[in-house]
Amino acid sequence: MIDSREQDPFDHLSVARELSGVLRSSRQFLALGLFGPFGSETSSVCSMRS
Repeated sequence: MIDSREQDPFDHLSVARELSGVLRSSRQFLALGLFGPFGSETSSVCSMRS
């Protein structure tokens, strides 16, 4: 889990914010999948709040 900017060298927070904006502004139901190897912090992106 990413708890600080120092632990986020690939700027996952920016990705999470962009995805959140797209999902919130959509007028349709959407499904989102994040794929990456184990340890690539895909679950951290999903758990980040913006």
